[in-house]
Amino acid sequence: MSFSDPELQNYYRRRLQQRIEGLMPLYQTLLRRENALRSLYQILTGLQKAVAYPELVSLANRALLAEPQVLPEKILAVLNFLAYAPGLKAKSGTQIVSQTLRDVLAVLESVQAFEHDLAQLRSIAHALSGSGGTYGFSDISQAAKTVEHAAPDEISNALGNLILVLKRHVLVEDPLPQHRILLVQKDPDLRHLIQHRLHAEGWLCDQVSTASEVWLQIIQTAYAVIITDLVLPDLDGRRLVHELRLRPETSQAQIILLAGSSSFDAAETPEVDLFMPKPVDLEQLVSKIRQPLSLVRASAEFEQIEPLTGLPTMSSFLLFLRKQRPERGAFALFQGSGLSAEQVQLWVKMLRAEILPQDFPVGLAGPSVLLFRKAVSSEQLLIFIQSFQKSLISVASEFQIPSLIKVALAEFTREDPEIQLIKLQEQFNQKALEISPGVFMRAETGLPKKTVKRILLADDDPLIASILRFRIEQEGYAFAEVSDGDQVLPALQKSLPDLLILDLKMPGKDGFSVLKDLRQQYSAEQLPVMILTALGNESHVVQGLKGGANDFMTKPFSPEELISRMQRYLA
Repeated sequence: MSFSDPELQNYYRRRLQQRIEGLMPLYQTLLRRENALRSLYQILTGLQKAVAYPELVSLANRALLAEPQVLPEKILAVLNFLAYAPGLKAKSGTQIVSQTLRDVLAVLESVQAFEHDLAQLRSIAHALSGSGGTYGFSDISQAAKTVEHAAPDEISNALGNLILVLKRHVLVEDPLPQHRILLVQKDPDLRHLIQHRLHAEGWLCDQVSTASEVWLQIIQTAYAVIITDLVLPDLDGRRLVHELRLRPETSQAQIILLAGSSSFDAAETPEVDLFMPKPVDLEQLVSKIRQPLSLVRASAEFEQIEPLTGLPTMSSFLLFLRKQRPERGAFALFQGSGLSAEQVQLWVKMLRAEILPQDFPVGLAGPSVLLFRKAVSSEQLLIFIQSFQKSLISVASEFQIPSLIKVALAEFTREDPEIQLIKLQEQFNQKALEISPGVFMRAETGLPKKTVKRILLADDDPLIASILRFRIEQEGYAFAEVSDGDQVLPALQKSLPDLLILDLKMPGKDGFSVLKDLRQQYSAEQLPVMILTALGNESHVVQGLKGGANDFMTKPFSPEELISRMQRYLA
């Protein structure tokens, strides 16, 4: 028998937060293990191509086929070969591959601890599968059962879905999120000073010292403002900013970059909202943060509510616009077809759980929902729509999500908002995207379709190719490689890439000859070329740049720096 008493259900919702706090460390452990296994697979499949070293190929094959309990032993065998094989240790890619393998090994070594974590997780899931049904939350019960019975390679996805379902119920009970700031700073003294000053304003400030900790933190908490240093122990601050902008959780956060004025070029980092020079003026920092935090829960002041959706009315939104006077932003108009009142309330509840505190949702007749997000373009708002669609998919069967939900996007202008809404409604059928579970179509939206950028590497070192394939594909780019200078021009003629990474010392034609030949056919704008070579004296750099290269990097190199430079030519 299940309880439907509101007081009992609210009691249960309050206890769910404790469950989430217990599950999050387990989820992070699973994600670290998954990422480690993914890195390992990419490296080992790359080493299989190192045909000049048959023993290394054999060791990589054995590691790929190994059972979990003996996998650390196989990784150690590969590491020992890389460390002691004649001529291989000097290769510039060996150090990168070896360090990655050591990092993977540190994560995978404790098989016993992993088994203990799995047992603990299944125990919590078993308890939730019973209590969820008892208190009237069948969605929690179903998601928990999926975790309890999931295979080890599927359990992280199942757990992520369970946490999402739990958070939705907890969020219903949290009417006004507190201001939260994430501070990323390696200097403990500066970290303490900034955090102390922000706490004095009544703001909650979480602090970490590395980029790796950032990814774990944003899984757990939504942040309105992120303050990061330019120089971090494990990643360039500009690279961190770029990756934060790509993630739905942080794409709209206010990002502040701290750096010495001589080491920062604002033109190179357009994704930063604000640059603060060092030494940091704490009072100026507080004043700059105060404005974005004043937008939190934009609709909280305007309490005229549309009864079906439970959202503020259009008149409340107009009042908000007159008071805030936003310069720019974007609209998303959602419409459902043939929905019951219960179905409308269900997906609106999901939408409210996903949007940012400073967003303004509006309930309209129809039923329809208008979402306004300040200071973004419709293309940026599209990223949120894609994230919301994934949430719909993750709980579609349990929640019985309606079969047809559409959304149209438009830029906010100075024109009367009611007139803008009328125009958007009139053009809805031409602009609409269908975001029903399992479907994401850009149907006549007028927005450009995203094309995958293609990178071609010309390098005869299989270790370099392996690590670059892993990092470049991780960024969402397509990757191809050739290992001989004579192969480059035929590969270009077959399919012109968006960027060529070119070694100078290769079998066949050397890199300088390849560069000379291709510049007779392709300009620097048509085909950007980055030279990546162990030949790094001044004469080589000058010859390469004069010969038509767009950029020049020497080995050994930082993959993160290379990715950052690449993106200048792929924007």
